[in-house]
Amino acid sequence: MNNNTSQRSKRQPSLGLRLALRMMVSAVLSLGIFSHSLLAAEPTFVDPIDMSVAVGQALKAAIDLKDAGKFDEAAAAIARLRTQPLTDYETTQVLLQAVNIDITTNNFAAAIADSEALLQTQALSESARASTRFTLSKLYLQQENWSKALPLLLQVNTQQGSSNQETLYLLGFGYYRSKQPALATQYLLQAQTVAGAQVQEPLYSLLGMLYTEAKLYDKALTTYEKLLSAVPDAVQAESYSSTLAQLYVQASNNSAAKTTLQLLINKYPNSAKLNDYRKRLAALP
Repeated sequence: MNNNTSQRSKRQPSLGLRLALRMMVSAVLSLGIFSHSLLAAEPTFVDPIDMSVAVGQALKAAIDLKDAGKFDEAAAAIARLRTQPLTDYETTQVLLQAVNIDITTNNFAAAIADSEALLQTQALSESARASTRFTLSKLYLQQENWSKALPLLLQVNTQQGSSNQETLYLLGFGYYRSKQPALATQYLLQAQTVAGAQVQEPLYSLLGMLYTEAKLYDKALTTYEKLLSAVPDAVQAESYSSTLAQLYVQASNNSAAKTTLQLLINKYPNSAKLNDYRKRLAALP
């Protein structure tokens, strides 16, 4: 292999890893890693003993506006309610709806402020408190505020008994982005154990990236093999396969590298990297 080809091969994994990281960052910032809803726990509506008739009617009107997709009007109705003297229970119910509207309208700064206020109320049930704390941790991840997100996620993880794949993944992601790879790997491996056969693409991808960056190439290779086997229609399948081919070269498994590169050529004939795949294949002995 000539020097130029060798240098290009050594650079290749970092390109695939950057693409994978962009995908994972995008997934986190869209707040949809494993679940599709970040809405705070909905209140049971409405207990007349704990809420006045006037507040109950106004809150119901705001909820009806929200459900009808009239989010600006719903937000205005909630804002008017918040100027009134409210009991702690009424404040809790109003804030729950405020958070839901904030998130639905992508007003994440307001969602954070309202979630923080919600956690200060005394009437919030324990289940709703746990849900709100989880929501808030994801909102802080969306803002890339790792120092706020991680302590909340640790609390959530403790409450869940370290049994929730999404929470464990988000801890791994947060620790990775805050440059703590050992903790990131620890939580991702826990997530992998919890997930069993249901491991999803972001988890495999981040774990493979961590192993590659730590130069644990055998573990990285095994992880990317599992990823492509378990998630054949992965969003970044081409990038993963390209990285996998280079990992085979680093493991001196030229036969597997050739097979993987040929598959890339066959499967992605219109790829912008087609010539690169062909050159890499031709350079292998």
